[in-house]
Amino acid sequence: MAEFKEIMAMRLEGKSYDAIASALGCSNRDIARMIDVINAYGITAEAFAGLSPEFFNEHFPDGRRTRKAAYVQPDYKALADKPAKNKHLTRCMLWEKYYSLPAEPGMLKYQYAQFCNGLAPYIQTHGLTEVIDHEPGEELYVD
Repeated sequence: MAEFKEIMAMRLEGKSYDAIASALGCSNRDIARMIDVINAYGITAEAFAGLSPEFFNEHFPDGRRTRKAAYVQPDYKALADKPAKNKHLTRCMLWEKYYSLPAEPGMLKYQYAQFCNGLAPYIQTHGLTEVIDHEPGEELYVD
């Protein structure tokens, strides 16, 4: 997202499109939008100093959508204790167990990759057996 306050400051200093775009990494479209606002409101360098952050939020809203999805948090402690009792229990089996549990309406379950991203750090920080990640067929591990 472009920093519109910085674009306005540079434009009021008389910087060119190219200078602003290369310094801030913004598009010419963002600069043109800023010039339109400067011209529409007659903003000068003196008036710029008095502009509030709300002015920029109002005229240049963040168009990104926010995530509203709520996820059922796995009980990593209970899940991490299970492999100690069953050597042949895999992460996929743990995820299937988690995924099969009932959830409240509107709650989503983590997909496999995100589940594993949460399980691996838990296993590492609690001193449990490490999960060995490797590409299939690349290496052979023997106990």
